[in-house]
Amino acid sequence: MLAVNEQNLTAQRLYLTAGFIDSGRRREGKKGRQLLLYYPLSANYIDATKSFNISLTEK
Repeated sequence: MLAVNEQNLTAQRLYLTAGFIDSGRRREGKKGRQLLLYYPLSANYIDATKSFNISLTEK
């Protein structure tokens, strides 16, 4: 998982070009709204959010 500021279009373009995918989720960071991106791994990848019971919903 990677969070990037919604207003930082240059960084968004860089990460998306590098293969990161927008999860569609957002959160509020210290400097504004953040897009949550992820990098897809192989089919053998164990989803850490499930393995460690991590919640990615806004609170």
